Amino acid sequence: MQNERDQRVFHMTQEDVRAASDVVADMLQMNDYQMLVLLDSSVTHSFIANKNVTKLSKETKRVEK
Repeated sequence: MQNERDQRVFHMTQEDVRAASDVVADMLQMNDYQMLVLLDSSVTHSFIANKNVTKLSKETKRVEK
């Protein structure tokens, strides 16, 4: 299990995604909505934009450490 000190969140631009060999960005259709997704098989956490949560009529909850 990864140590909490080793966990990080990264910000990537579209140029970063195009240059990366291990990351894929594409459109995904879910429940009649199209959204841009970033797929990276090496990540330890996944995130979703609030606007996509709203479009999908879902709720979020805080996960305690």
